[in-house]
Amino acid sequence: MHNHNLSNFLGSFVVAQQKHKSQITYLSSSQYIIENLKIIQKLGYIQGFTIFTNIDGQKSVTVYIRYKTGNTAGLTKVQIYSTPGRKLFLTQRKIEKLITKLGRTDLIFSTSYGLCFRRVFQVNNTIAFKHGGLLLYTLGY
Repeated sequence: MHNHNLSNFLGSFVVAQQKHKSQITYLSSSQYIIENLKIIQKLGYIQGFTIFTNIDGQKSVTVYIRYKTGNTAGLTKVQIYSTPGRKLFLTQRKIEKLITKLGRTDLIFSTSYGLCFRRVFQVNNTIAFKHGGLLLYTLGY
């Protein structure tokens, strides 16, 4: 269920950027969405977010979208790998192979340590990772 809500949110986010919206309000503010937003903010794809509770007690989250200079979207590529019906677990070796295919990309994993991200930078054609996990999605620009 978590990944389904996350997939809907990421899809809404990309559409809002394509339409040059300054913000998007999402009617689910589960802790899982909030943890993902914290990572997306650390990576610099959003300016921030605010959680609201309406009179009925329903929570929503408003995300403030970041754009590059020239009003181009900061986030142009989103690829969801794990879904409720298909989970993609990767070892360190498989991550390295995936990175050579993807180029400059941010990988978001669910691990035994919680949600983690890997900002991929290749230095002298070497990439260092310590462990793998469940690959949720990738972000790029």
